[in-house]
Amino acid sequence: MRFRFNKSLRWRLQFWHAILLSLVLVGFGWTAWSLQKISTFNRIDQELEQQVRMVAPALRPHKRPPYFRSGDIHSNTPIPEMAESEALPPPPPPRREFDDGEPKPFHDLEEIEFDDSPVYTVVWEGNGSKIIRSLAAPSNTPPPPPETSLSVTRMRGDLREIINFLPEGKCFLVGRNIRAELLSLRSFAWILSAVGGVVLLASLGIGWLLTLAVLRPLLSISSTATQIAEGDLSQRIPVPEADSEIADLVGVLNRTFSRLEASFVRQAQFTADASHELRTPLSIILTHTQNALARDRSSTEYRESLEACQRAARRMKELAESLLALVRLDHRDQGRERGPCNLDLIAGDAIDLLSPLAAEHRISLSGELDPASCMGHPEQLSQIVVNLVTNAIRYNSPGGRVLVRTVSQPHCILLTVSDTGRGIACEDIPHLFERFYRADKARSGNVSGAGLGLAITREIVQAHGGKIEVSSELGAGSLFTIYFPHLEKKLV
Repeated sequence: MRFRFNKSLRWRLQFWHAILLSLVLVGFGWTAWSLQKISTFNRIDQELEQQVRMVAPALRPHKRPPYFRSGDIHSNTPIPEMAESEALPPPPPPRREFDDGEPKPFHDLEEIEFDDSPVYTVVWEGNGSKIIRSLAAPSNTPPPPPETSLSVTRMRGDLREIINFLPEGKCFLVGRNIRAELLSLRSFAWILSAVGGVVLLASLGIGWLLTLAVLRPLLSISSTATQIAEGDLSQRIPVPEADSEIADLVGVLNRTFSRLEASFVRQAQFTADASHELRTPLSIILTHTQNALARDRSSTEYRESLEACQRAARRMKELAESLLALVRLDHRDQGRERGPCNLDLIAGDAIDLLSPLAAEHRISLSGELDPASCMGHPEQLSQIVVNLVTNAIRYNSPGGRVLVRTVSQPHCILLTVSDTGRGIACEDIPHLFERFYRADKARSGNVSGAGLGLAITREIVQAHGGKIEVSSELGAGSLFTIYFPHLEKKLV
């Protein structure tokens, strides 16, 4: 499982999906809970502040002495005697008055004691002695620290309290039990956790299904590639969707597999054809040597056998050189860097080189060579002209003509080789540049060659960024046209 988790793209995507989703859910839940907590504590603090606004006026000095109940304030100070005329009326009953929904301040400390609200109040003198405590206040309420001043809000277990200090030296505490609110916040936190867990599990399940759907084409690619690696080159990957990145990848891979299959087929055919071409000269050499060694022969017979072996060896050499040239072209082994070349001069040298062969076959060889410059390898360009002119001479009729032309056009350089020979059948033209291909109708007769000349010519032309075309008609000759780019341009 560890290997699968570390190496499987599906598991890694699911892992990071879970991490990111968990962070988002935790962040959302924490934010929601924090906002709920702030709202709850703000509401509680507003309630306490409202109580502070009612208690503070009762603690300020009055023009009449306050009324205290016995046992409420532990003090040994006697109550001063007052004349009957100075006596104040008894205090009103403890109550809270409301006007338009707003509570009024307490008129005296006695009202605090009789308040049955969940909000409690405790009052201390400046020396820390407790003056009064409302009924709801806990008995163990500690006094504020001596160094505290102004207003302080504190939490004491489940109690929320606000301490206020008055200029007269007194201080008082207003607080209430918020256990119900804390339990509500805890319940809200559990609800958020449960909802987040459900959302996380549901999202992971959906993410797993989506990951399977996305990676299914990759599994198909892997399966097809495995079959191809095992030797079944005919396999292709099914295209999932027309407009997707996976479809583009599948298209590229299928084209690659097609080229790979064609390359293997071409290589197998090439090997078979090369073996067939080499078998004939080897058989000739073996036959003549065996006959020469079977019994004593005259010097003339030995000479004839050696000459036959020499011709077969030359043919093998030509074939080997052609095969080597094709291998280098297949691997783009050009041997030298390309440079500016005068195609007209190269074609003129080739005409001079092949003039004796043309004269031997009673063929008129001529050229119309306009100045034409292109980028390439002089030796390979010369080989193109030699191959085409040689074929034009060999497959021509006695008394025929071969014309070589170079033309510089605005968009390209043209090299044409035309002859008045037998021509090529239409069904043979598409296969003319295949390796070891011979058009039987056009190439009948005792003509040497392995069928690699035109294949080599096309490879060289393509390596130079050009293209080659052929037009022919039986009995009317053939025309080979090659398009080369200019020095500063590429042929489109």
